[in-house]
Amino acid sequence: MTTPDFDALAREAMAHAPTEPPPPEPRPEAPPAPSNMELFTSAGRAAVGALRAERPPGNPRRTAAESLAFVRAGRAAVQLAQRPQEPRRGTQRARALAAVRRHPGRTSSELTGLDACPDRYLFARRLPELLPLGLVRRERDAAGEWRWWAL
Repeated sequence: MTTPDFDALAREAMAHAPTEPPPPEPRPEAPPAPSNMELFTSAGRAAVGALRAERPPGNPRRTAAESLAFVRAGRAAVQLAQRPQEPRRGTQRARALAAVRRHPGRTSSELTGLDACPDRYLFARRLPELLPLGLVRRERDAAGEWRWWAL
């Protein structure tokens, strides 16, 4: 019985081994970020949609209030997109929006009690940030407090 020549086997294996590493797997491309114009028009349309429900029937033209809301919401959306977002702020906005959807027509202080939120000012800070995005609306009640509804 002969013993194999391990050096010869190693040289032969090295001769057939690839010299370059395999190319990396292609990464899936992230969807392109929306342009400022797309942000502007989508936020504007959302803001006008809330006002359109209050328009008298049979009036096809956009009112001055709708035009102003369109421009304001669009500008705010573009400004928010250009500002570096902090992850904590985004999470707090999502929490505030979820609370308003669960408990519509409540004040920010009532939402704090219902949501068992440790930060009593979270809703007072984050809900006004959702207004220009067209995600919530507010109305002042007889006591002078803001009541919040999700759109």
